[in-house]
Amino acid sequence: MLHEIIMLQPKESLSIFEKSRYLDARRVFCLGSPRAQEEDTALVLAILFMSLTTAVSVPSDQIFQYIEDHQNEYVQRLKDWVAIESDSNDPAKRHLVINMMLLAEERIRKLGGTVEMVDLDMQKLPNGNKISLPPVILANIAKDPKKPTVCFYGHMDVQPAKIEDGWSTEPYILTEKNGNLYGRGASDDKGQVLAVLNAIEALQKHELPVNVKILLEGMEEVGSIGLNTLVEQRNSTFFSDVDYIVVTDSAWLSNKPGITYGTRGNCYFFVEVECAKRDLHSGGFGGILHEAMNDLIFLLNTLIDYSGHILIPGIYEAVAPLTEKEKKLYEGIEYDLDQIMDKYGIKEFRNKTKVYVTFIFILVIEFSFTGFRLLSWNNK
Repeated sequence: MLHEIIMLQPKESLSIFEKSRYLDARRVFCLGSPRAQEEDTALVLAILFMSLTTAVSVPSDQIFQYIEDHQNEYVQRLKDWVAIESDSNDPAKRHLVINMMLLAEERIRKLGGTVEMVDLDMQKLPNGNKISLPPVILANIAKDPKKPTVCFYGHMDVQPAKIEDGWSTEPYILTEKNGNLYGRGASDDKGQVLAVLNAIEALQKHELPVNVKILLEGMEEVGSIGLNTLVEQRNSTFFSDVDYIVVTDSAWLSNKPGITYGTRGNCYFFVEVECAKRDLHSGGFGGILHEAMNDLIFLLNTLIDYSGHILIPGIYEAVAPLTEKEKKLYEGIEYDLDQIMDKYGIKEFRNKTKVYVTFIFILVIEFSFTGFRLLSWNNK
């Protein structure tokens, strides 16, 4: 049943769970939503639960009807969660991130789950001060050795959001527009986490067909500080019986529900160039020394050409060529390039063919400059 409504979708960031030295789960999926249409995501999750085992007969019509009948409750829960400004980028809002973790803990306990709130180390801020990291939730719901175990990952923190940033609605007030729900965290990642919990609630009215583990963190938006170490430490305990991992933090390419089961990963590098030990005015020193910004631009120009081709020797040798089987698979993925261009205001793709764009999404190494910052010695 699962394959009838779910297609492969790419996700650009590497999941911590795909590092095999940490975990030995059978399969890693990523499940997400383009917008906060939580009833759709809950339906997909319910189907996912039921597809992973044949040991339990679950009356799907009754499950889906339960989900349909409880839409108002689901929306209210999401509204309550969105209202919490759990911005992990702002140390002044750390208590709100912790409050969000406590609210998620409460919801899991209401489902009969056992929850361990794992404290992590302190976070060192740029000014040298230290602040507590929010706890990580490790939860269990049901434990039957005859059933497979599915671990769901999600996060409770969000990126900063202000109405003056260009939001058409107040970011921390869940708002319905044209059948969609808008609010900070509604689709990254509070909405997906709630959809998991709502699907569990619906299935519990009969019998949960799988054992469920839940891993929730509060620092995903700033690099999942401390999570790698925790996952490695709990590999032989909490994660030892996990058969499947579902990462809720991903996106769909279209309005069709999608599961990601592979990612191409990423690496971050920081380059810093200095030319003097104090600020120098361009009117007095321009042209008589090697300027830092000029040198940086020259350096970056040696890494990639105008067409986007990476100039680092040998970097493409690790990329396998596109096979005919993959080409046919990519042609069948449902998304519209024109709609994507219109949605994001993109003027053109390098190659406007679905197969090429999907190939880039999933397999090809790409190089992006994500930001520049010019510092003076006065504010360094």
